[in-house]
Amino acid sequence: MGFSASYISSSVTASGVPLSRSALSQVENGKRRVTVDELVALAGALLCHPAALLGPEPPYPGTRLDSGAAVTTVTEQAMPIGRTKRRTIGTAHESPSVDDAADPDNEALARAITDAWAAYNDLSVRIDSAMSAMTRAKEGPPRKYGPTAEEFAAEVVQLHSEREAVRRRLDELSRQGEADRG
Repeated sequence: MGFSASYISSSVTASGVPLSRSALSQVENGKRRVTVDELVALAGALLCHPAALLGPEPPYPGTRLDSGAAVTTVTEQAMPIGRTKRRTIGTAHESPSVDDAADPDNEALARAITDAWAAYNDLSVRIDSAMSAMTRAKEGPPRKYGPTAEEFAAEVVQLHSEREAVRRRLDELSRQGEADRG
């Protein structure tokens, strides 16, 4: 989803943090620093976590930048057998830890379950962010640029569909873990 500079500037300003298009251009070109308030407002306009704007993901294989976003809703999910919940720091989401794998000898299964939970949690954060943006688009001042509330609603539906597919994958992996322990 592409955003114009006008949309980003107006969205950030509408959130209570004034940021002109020229100031945004200076930030993009590295000629101006941003405040924490501007960083958070920019992340909201871009539908991402502020940490994602701080730099590229780490170059280490098997690592990724954890969004760590706080969310207002949590969906309860049945945990795969043999796993315990671990709260991810800075989020309302719980995810399994690798050490509690359904079958400690099945590293591939443990990795697949952990990756699926990470995807599930990431989609939950993205849903919450898109829903917030949809609400701002509905209730905020009329906009000339950027996604409409209807476009955000379509994105929310798509994200829910993706998250449901991940949930089904988690169920499948859980059954596989139970069969392996058999």
